Amino acid sequence: MDIKQIKDDKFLKDLNNKQLAELAQEIRTFLLENISKTGGHLSSNLGDVELIIALHKVFDLDNDKVLFDVGHQAYTHKILTGRVNQFKTLRQIDGLSGFLNSQESPYDVFESGHSSTSISTAMGMALARDSNKEKYEIISFIGDASIANGVAFEALNNMSHQNSKIIIILNDNDMAINKSVGAFAKSLSRVRSSKTYVKFKKGFLKAFKFAPKFTNFVERVVHRIALIFRSDNMFDNFNISYLGPIDGHNFKRLIKAFKMAKNYPGPILVHVKTKKGHGYKYAEDDKIGKYHGVGPFNIKTGEMITNDIKGYDSFTNIVANYMYDKLKNDKDCYLISSAMIYCTNLSKCFDDFQNQCIDVGIAEEHSIALANGLAINNKNPYVSLYSTFMQRGYDEIVHDVCRINSNVTFLVDRAGIVGEDGKTHQGMFDVSFLYPLENCIITMPSEGKYVKPLLDCLDKIKGCKFIRYQKHLTKLSDEIINLEFGKFIFENYDVQNKISIIACGNSCAVLKEMIIKNNYNINLINPIFIKPLDEEALMKIENTNVVVYDNTSVFEGFASAILKFYNKINKKIDTYCLPNKFIKHGSYDTLLKYLNLDEESVLNDILKKYGKN
Repeated sequence: MDIKQIKDDKFLKDLNNKQLAELAQEIRTFLLENISKTGGHLSSNLGDVELIIALHKVFDLDNDKVLFDVGHQAYTHKILTGRVNQFKTLRQIDGLSGFLNSQESPYDVFESGHSSTSISTAMGMALARDSNKEKYEIISFIGDASIANGVAFEALNNMSHQNSKIIIILNDNDMAINKSVGAFAKSLSRVRSSKTYVKFKKGFLKAFKFAPKFTNFVERVVHRIALIFRSDNMFDNFNISYLGPIDGHNFKRLIKAFKMAKNYPGPILVHVKTKKGHGYKYAEDDKIGKYHGVGPFNIKTGEMITNDIKGYDSFTNIVANYMYDKLKNDKDCYLISSAMIYCTNLSKCFDDFQNQCIDVGIAEEHSIALANGLAINNKNPYVSLYSTFMQRGYDEIVHDVCRINSNVTFLVDRAGIVGEDGKTHQGMFDVSFLYPLENCIITMPSEGKYVKPLLDCLDKIKGCKFIRYQKHLTKLSDEIINLEFGKFIFENYDVQNKISIIACGNSCAVLKEMIIKNNYNINLINPIFIKPLDEEALMKIENTNVVVYDNTSVFEGFASAILKFYNKINKKIDTYCLPNKFIKHGSYDTLLKYLNLDEESVLNDILKKYGKN
């Protein structure tokens, strides 16, 4: 069939398994062709095509509600709900979101860009449904790495006190972005391989088919008998019934399992085993997460189409190279990642220094508390996180690290606008929630040449330190730089200048070129130390028109701290910061222009206000 003609999923009811398999192949081909051009999340979407088709065939999504735990795995769902012709706009401004978006479709009932919250939400929805005496299914679609997160465990633990019917579909591909880690992953592996368990569960299914009124009795009997032959299944301890493991690429088995789950009266988990990247060899063989989230790539070779520029490198890679040398030379140094090794270019560190590198999986809170424990025992821990994911560990940052001024260094990647991943991933709030904290040092290099000197400087300071950096290419340099702790850098200065711009991050480097090229009489200050404030530098420019330009954060935080400082001497300043709203998806440059926060727009506005003199 022509998938471009799909308006909704009603047609699936009439398709046999052979036709469903043909549809799956067409969708998989379509996804490959489109993602190779636009970029997007590849492996997870190739892996769950049959699973989502079967889900749409068995359930009535005009009434039943599916909650995708992390919406980037729902591209097939988007296709089956009539959005196939929008895929050429995937992750572009005003185009199709890479995650779920309720404004796109009424079938997107749950928006999530971070993991592990779908079970809790489903339980809340089920309580409301039952209170209203309504009849429909609520399905949580969650991955094996996400279900190991603490939030999901809290929900499972609470499930024994709430008997509302929900269905949990566990999409088990043995991968997060990298390989799944931890005892939970090993436990799932044992369940997958337990032939005795599968045999007795099949017996349960048959018994349930013929005696649905005696479900609880039959399940207890099967459970007791199975315990003779196997160790207790982890889900039994959460008082949730279990079906599986089911072959996630076999329509007959998927449909049968989903129908059983649909008819089951209580909470039930369907364990589905899939292959991440299924149908595309390069993605199937990927063990490090290269094909999890991709830019444009060559389908035939699997090679990424990069925008590498000679003499430039990413902030991410410069930090990774620094950490490699640090681990090599400092045996007390430890590096902790939360399932983001490949995305933060730390694979070589983890390969060569296995005793000093720890992947905790999707467990940001644990990573920070773990680092605190290392610091308490006089080790030198570094925690690598995306800005947006660091939000999940705020409690640990406040009470475990900052409160006692613990010696932990945070490598905060993807600070500011990250672009195509959109609202849930923009790294724009970290400065705001960190700034009020005592014992908190916040820094941000504007160029690659500042990264190593800044990290060296921070390494000499004991305490809670954050170095935030953008998803950018930056010019490489052999310039030797000595940084003084807590001091701003004057990139351009003349005592006669009447305008002073304090510019954060990469935009400072861009403005520097523009100011020098056009010979503008403007002071340019690089606030490489965002906190503490360099009050001496602020007093140096107090008699000029001061402008704070920070397109990496909202106003509350750095800009508001400068305003508060100048309020003491009744001085006004202008600020250009990110707006207090969740910023949609689109490329970095496009979004800045859309927000009128690109360097050219801001500089033109400043010149218009204060003149070129």
